[in-house]
Amino acid sequence: MTQIVENWSRISGRVESWDAPTSPNDEGILTVRVKQVGSVATEKGAAYPNLLERVKGTTVRIRVPAAAVPRVRARAGEEITLDVRRGRSPDLLFAHPALEK
Repeated sequence: MTQIVENWSRISGRVESWDAPTSPNDEGILTVRVKQVGSVATEKGAAYPNLLERVKGTTVRIRVPAAAVPRVRARAGEEITLDVRRGRSPDLLFAHPALEK
């Protein structure tokens, strides 16, 4: 079984699209062209593992949890910065429930 390590990366880039959920309890999909990837500090000041350095310069699809969907204000072409974690698959990305930073 694959072990999941808590990881967070702060990505900045241009919003390409926002696919809002069709039901209130569903997640949305935010598509972002990534310009920068940085580290996220833990409560103790160290950094979480940053597993997303490889996505700089690429377009990623980020799952936005239902709790954060009402806070999505970004439109296509706008800049956004948010904390994202990688799931079991390298292409499975999730936004932090607090969303934008």
